[in-house]
Amino acid sequence: AVYDYNIPADYAVGGWLSGKITATLGEYKGNKQLTVVDWSEVTFKTPVTVESPWVGAAIENGVTYYLYNVKSNAFLKGGNDWGTRASFGEDAVAFVAEGSGNVYGLKSTYGSYLGDGLYVDQAKKDFVFDEVGEGIYTIAKDGAYVGYDGGNVVVTAAEANDGSYWQLLTKE
Repeated sequence: AVYDYNIPADYAVGGWLSGKITATLGEYKGNKQLTVVDWSEVTFKTPVTVESPWVGAAIENGVTYYLYNVKSNAFLKGGNDWGTRASFGEDAVAFVAEGSGNVYGLKSTYGSYLGDGLYVDQAKKDFVFDEVGEGIYTIAKDGAYVGYDGGNVVVTAAEANDGSYWQLLTKE
């Protein structure tokens, strides 16, 4: 018999393998086994690795994080524009993740959220967190990736790049 099997998104090497395989079910030395006959609908993602003094954590609802941008070697903080624009610096603003799956709002220690225009004093907006390596994420809003382009303010880009890799750090 031939079977189609959809690989769950969070399965196989931390989600780096996704899609559908076609396999036959048989026996080998008295044990049942699947033999893959078609990998054509499988996507393999190469995990991103970075050099960083930090170890990133997995995102969870209700946990407080500091967002560290790997390329800038700096934290996301309020700065510029009266201390409200998302900027980079050695000090950091703590954010509490509010959401589930890979969609979260980020409530700042100011009591407001990271939101429209990438300001830290806004109403709640949802961001998509995609783990691209162990403890390394891209963060996207409305299809644009949040990141670093060499300046001192946080920007968005149409495509992910090495400036859009973030680590989520906890106090531990």
